[in-house]
Amino acid sequence: MRIVGKYVGIWVTREEVSAIFGFVPPSSARAFMIGGRVVGETLGLGLWMEMEFVSEGGPASNLFPDLPKEKPRRLVRWEFIRAAEMFDDVPAMERQVDFQPRAA
Repeated sequence: MRIVGKYVGIWVTREEVSAIFGFVPPSSARAFMIGGRVVGETLGLGLWMEMEFVSEGGPASNLFPDLPKEKPRRLVRWEFIRAAEMFDDVPAMERQVDFQPRAA
């Protein structure tokens, strides 16, 4: 399946958000959703994503409101991806996702 160019939403833990962005999120939630466009893949390592949001629920509660305009590109390691949802475009990604993380 081709995923480069697709938008994905991935549930991650607080520690994983810290590993991806290099700092602890400003929320005490145990689970977060990160979302953005897949820009590449490194075999055996993970996905490169252009980040659109980090939230405690859906995209509407973005904890870092500057992400959509800054669009940082971050590596999301394969072991961080336990559940994900794929979208064709950003507007589709803005709806509330249908699943909740099991590990959180």
